[in-house]
Parts: sequence; C-alpha cells; structure tokens
Amino acid sequence: MKILKLNNRGWKVIKSNKRFCLFPLFLIFIDFYAGTLPSSIFFDNSQLSKDELTDRCISRIYFIHGYDSNNSEFSSMVECLSKNGLFNHYENRTPRYFDYYKNYLYLGLTTNEINNLPNAISSFATNFYEEIIRDNQVPIRVDIVAHSLGGLIVREMLRLYKDRLPLFNVSINNVITLGTPHHGSKLSTHPLREPVTVFIGDDWDTKVIDSISPSSSFIKTLNQNSDLYMNSIHWYLIAGVSSHPLCYLSKRIVFDGVPCDGFVDWPSALAMGIEIHSATKVIVDCDHSTLLRNKDHKVDKFIHSWLSSNFRRYIESSSKQIYEKYDRNF
Repeated sequence: MKILKLNNRGWKVIKSNKRFCLFPLFLIFIDFYAGTLPSSIFFDNSQLSKDELTDRCISRIYFIHGYDSNNSEFSSMVECLSKNGLFNHYENRTPRYFDYYKNYLYLGLTTNEINNLPNAISSFATNFYEEIIRDNQVPIRVDIVAHSLGGLIVREMLRLYKDRLPLFNVSINNVITLGTPHHGSKLSTHPLREPVTVFIGDDWDTKVIDSISPSSSFIKTLNQNSDLYMNSIHWYLIAGVSSHPLCYLSKRIVFDGVPCDGFVDWPSALAMGIEIHSATKVIVDCDHSTLLRNKDHKVDKFIHSWLSSNFRRYIESSSKQIYEKYDRNF
C-alpha cells in the first residue's frame, strides 16, 4: 500500500507497504461480483449527524411513467440497464416503480376519471412523497428516472415536500427527466386538440392536460422560485427531436416549426430559462415514445453513464456539445 503526499513538486510516495497492496484489490473484486461491500453505501454529511454517519445509507431508484401510461413503458429500458449492471448497487438490486394511477384504480376509478380529479398532479405528487418516506429504517439516497408527466410529478413533490424529506432520512440525489414539459406543452391548448380527442378517444380532454398548458397556474407556480427546491439535486434533462413523419406534422401544425418529440418542444423539455445549479441537458433524435424504447439504446446509455460515476465526466462533456449544437441551429 502506498501513501501519497502532495508537495510543491507534485505527488510523492512517502511510505510503501507491499503486504497490504492486494487487500484493496480483493475488496474491489468481491464488491464487483457479489455487491456485498460498502460501494453501495453513500453518506450525505450535510444532512446526517455524527452518530448517523455510522449507519448504512441505502440507494434506491424509482421509475415514474408518463401520462395515461403505466410501468410497462420502462420494460425495454430496465432490461437494458439491468443487463449492464446498473442496479447492482441499489437496494435489493431492483428498481422501484411509482404508478400514480394505482391507488385510484383500486378504488374503481377509470384512468380518465383519475385524470379529471381536481389538482390531480399535486395529488400524485403527495402520493409519491408518501411512497418514498414509508418504512425507512436507515437513510435513503434516491435517484429518479421520470418520463413526460412523471417529471412534473417529481418537481411538484419536491416543491411541496422537499424540506420534509430529511425528517424521514430521505435525500434526492439525481433526477433524470425524459421529454418532460417543464414549461408545459402547447398541445394542451392547440385548436386541433378537440378533433384529435374525438379521433383517439377522450384521453386528452382532461384536467391534467389542461393543467400543463404553458400559461396554466400550475406551470407558473412550478417554475416560480424553482431554485428553492431544485438546486441541491443534480438534474439530467433529455429532449427528443424526431424526424418521424407524424412528428414532422406536429412540429409544423402544433409547434409552429419548433423541433419537438411530437408532444413536447425541446426548450420545454430542457427547462430553458429555469435556473438550475447543476444540470446536464441532452437532445436526441427520438419521438416521445422512443425516448424509452430506442433500438440502439442511446438514451439507456446516457442514463447508465450518468448514474455510474466512473463515466460521468465524459458524458457531461459530450452532452454539452450536443446541446450547444442544437442551441446554435435552432
């Protein structure tokens, strides 16, 4: 084992003990293949007392689906991430899902009835808060991957309850949003919304869709003083810009030419204009659904890299270049 000391000439070996040099390698080997040693243990020194620092801190990851969908939309992504070992250092090596419709479906409501509940998004956010604080015996470090409306639910949960999370030993570390309308979606107020609703059913004529209009009180409240609840978290924002023919029509008809994924334009998905202390922003060639199911797994690779610290610096540099490219062209 070598002990290094920094001096004016750089790092210098001041002590060497070969007897212990193989021991760290042995620990790394066991941890990598068995996942039983403390590489999955994290401490937030700013939140924990000295006594609590001796306790184990569990890492947990949640996936939150989009509007009028369910947990199955993540099946391809989770399978890919699982094969690449992302979940090895999370609690029970298993991802968790938050289905915000579930409790209401048990009560006998239809999805459309749920989407028409008053202040539905805030209710979903409260349910998510109650989910993550339940039965925590040790500190919990939470990462979240949210698609579309799921990202707004996460932000609303933080706006309402972020100050209370430490009381239940919960800290939110990373949040990844995929095609989330942080500034709302113009689709909710477009003149063609009614004909489209007639064509595909009544799924889009709901109070939830009304509430994500760019001019809605919900979106305005969510983006007002957002630094108070967003700036202690690392955000990763992914926007889709699709060349699919249907998305091309929506760009021209709905978004007046602004590139989008068919439902959300990229400035909204990247939360442009919102002051976020720590954020990485990426634009990919995907429509709203293939953000979750793309053949080359490009989005999955970003997620894996972001949540695996060994590759974080490289990916952030690459994603910044991608973002600047689109910012320059559009």
